[in-house]
Amino acid sequence: MPNFNKLLKKHDIEFEQLTAGEFKRTLTMFGENTDKAREKFLSELEETHTLFKDFIAEHRPSLELEKVATGEHWLVTRRFLWD
Repeated sequence: MPNFNKLLKKHDIEFEQLTAGEFKRTLTMFGENTDKAREKFLSELEETHTLFKDFIAEHRPSLELEKVATGEHWLVTRRFLWD
């Protein structure tokens, strides 16, 4: 993700972001991203990927999950993935 924080500071442009909690928006394109925010984002990303893989494993037990759970897009035509 591009981050424009240094460019904005260089041109004396202020950026203000309001959120409802510390982790409401962990990474931003315009503010300064912290290691703590990156760790939180990556943790949530991994948790989401694990939930996705668990769902697929439950509904498609014969599928070789590690071969297809790579983050690539898989297009489906004419029938549902769960048929």
